[in-house]
Amino acid sequence: MLGIQLIGALGMKSAVNHVVDKTIRSTVKEPKVGSILYTGLLADTMEHSGVYIGNNRIVELDNKGHIKVVTPQEFINGGTGINIYVSAQGKYPVGSGLIAERAIQYEQDVIIKDYHLLFDNCHMFTAACIIGDFDNSYSYLWMLKDLVKESLSADNWLVWQDPQKCCDKKEIEATYPNYTSQDLACVLAQLQAVREQSNRQWEDIKAHCRLVHEHTANGPASWFCTTESRLENYVRRSQELEQIEYINQRKHDDLLREEKSLEQKVEEITAYVSLREG
Repeated sequence: MLGIQLIGALGMKSAVNHVVDKTIRSTVKEPKVGSILYTGLLADTMEHSGVYIGNNRIVELDNKGHIKVVTPQEFINGGTGINIYVSAQGKYPVGSGLIAERAIQYEQDVIIKDYHLLFDNCHMFTAACIIGDFDNSYSYLWMLKDLVKESLSADNWLVWQDPQKCCDKKEIEATYPNYTSQDLACVLAQLQAVREQSNRQWEDIKAHCRLVHEHTANGPASWFCTTESRLENYVRRSQELEQIEYINQRKHDDLLREEKSLEQKVEEITAYVSLREG
């Protein structure tokens, strides 16, 4: 009896909090594609999270391990959640096309996976959509929020003003970046050029390593006799080789970062083109 009364009291408190949030807290008309969402469960003693993919669709992992697309109402069904909270920066929702693309891909390819309330739950699925790895430890909402802050610079969570209202698809698509297949081809060409440059730089690094090895092998330890001048030349050459090695490695690291950035851009453009066509 006491347990029922406690749940009832928590439920009443949760309802009041949600009404206050919707009245006082800033609201958003529509999340961004790739926004992270959450809602309260069990009188807000737990939460449920997912990824917004546009057109009033959310990808979630349910408590049976099914990865599926649901409506906002289905997202909050089964719990006492009233509001859906949206990742935001200040007063504006934030999201990522890449996150949405991963969520869609998981829903299409994985479909069902193991589920555990604490060790393999919805928050870990949502985190996987952000980082691309199911094997993660973001099992609590506060952990997920930290990840969202790091990944999307989200410093706020806005209440979705009217999730029951299905927005017009054209209105939603108007918020997407206007990427085209030509944009994709352009970025792919840039990526290919950077990869080729990176490969050439790597060959330069390997050639330089051979020079360093040869220089070391012909060092003072191999000399029958030495002079101060010869030793100074050796040291100076060693310093030059070390500096060249440092510069080559820095160039290669910069190219790898640029390559990674372009790969992410390709995934982002592909995601938005896919969402538009879907």
